[in-house]
Amino acid sequence: MAKTILIPTDFTIESLNTVKGALRQLEGEKVDLVLVYSAHLTDCITDLLFFSKRKYLDEQQNAKFKEACEILKNKYASQLNSFCLDLFTGINQNAFENFLLGKKVETIFIPKSYRMKLTNKWCFDLLPYCRKCSLQYVEIDWNENRNVPDQGSIAELFLVPNPM
Repeated sequence: MAKTILIPTDFTIESLNTVKGALRQLEGEKVDLVLVYSAHLTDCITDLLFFSKRKYLDEQQNAKFKEACEILKNKYASQLNSFCLDLFTGINQNAFENFLLGKKVETIFIPKSYRMKLTNKWCFDLLPYCRKCSLQYVEIDWNENRNVPDQGSIAELFLVPNPM
């Protein structure tokens, strides 16, 4: 049976280093990976009536991030049972705990020193929720202040030496 893990993302290639580190730590185990983006929804009734989570998540990602995810899926194909993107829109810790229960998450992997990039006024940092939740969380560390000539490109995913 696969272990379900949750990893917060901000849709940057750099944030995917947490995925690499988590999969290295769980080497040999089958994993259901849930990448989660966090944002508040609008309070406009019309917008909510026509809201599509899939469309919203697709709009937040750029082509480089999508390509990097495909590379990770291919590289770790034997380990990944499933790979999905999801959206957390809750407003408190209880909502997050319920989200985790609904997804049947067993472990959360978070970056140790990386700060999530908040790209618009609706998104928020999920890391405080992860640190306060009742589930075990594991911090993944990598040197994010390194000198990367190709920052923001797919190559960045391969230049980080073994995040753990």
